[in-house]
Amino acid sequence: MNLPHSPAQAAEEAVQEPQPAATTRFSLADLVRASGVPERTIRFYIHKGIVPHPEGARRGAYYGARHLEALLTAARLVKAGMSLAAVARALEGGLEEGFRERKVVGQVETLTQVHLAPGIRLLIDPLAAALTPEQLRRLVRSALQLIASTKDSTPPTP
Repeated sequence: MNLPHSPAQAAEEAVQEPQPAATTRFSLADLVRASGVPERTIRFYIHKGIVPHPEGARRGAYYGARHLEALLTAARLVKAGMSLAAVARALEGGLEEGFRERKVVGQVETLTQVHLAPGIRLLIDPLAAALTPEQLRRLVRSALQLIASTKDSTPPTP
């Protein structure tokens, strides 16, 4: 087992881990199993614009992590008592921009946290950021370089 030599190296290696959620493809049946939402409801949500249309066409159509996230969010909000009209208003944007759910008190969200240096962390909302794994790696490398150059150019304080 190779241990990283520095926090910066550890952060970069952590980001280099594969991220299957960004590349996962679901058939409609897979989406039903993953979400627990009936097929008929999924099709209805798609028809109403609450969940985006699948990628591809007909038998080649597939769904991704963004579809699953939109579906789970919609199902959770409906279960919490929101009407479909309110759910549609709460989910802004579309497939290109990603779904942005309005934040409510007590809501739980999943973020990726990258430790860049002692006291410096980068928080990323993977779905809202819509970055590919390569773009995320470049972002972290750039941040690490900026931190290193800042530390090198700043005189130490007494």
